[in-house]
Amino acid sequence: MPEPEPEQLEPFACDDCGEVVCEWLQLLPFVYIVAIDEPRCDDKKADRSHARKKLYRQLVMHLYGPLGRGNRVELSPCILAGVRSIYPDPDEQYMGHYES
Repeated sequence: MPEPEPEQLEPFACDDCGEVVCEWLQLLPFVYIVAIDEPRCDDKKADRSHARKKLYRQLVMHLYGPLGRGNRVELSPCILAGVRSIYPDPDEQYMGHYES
């Protein structure tokens, strides 16, 4: 079998963030620890929304430390997609990022 050409061995990028080293994949061990502690969400939209926002807050704290009241950062698209896959909204209506 012939050896692949070097250009065939290029790493692939994340579909959501475009980075070769996806931030979401690096955070998965932390996400599992946080998500395991979260009580099981039933199918109520409000419960999933609350769990999703709690996970966003935990991820921001883990990545950036305490920001203080009213200070916000925008998370990468792959993190948003990952959190939304764990706690999806049945109507796919998400709040999105708001500046202070």
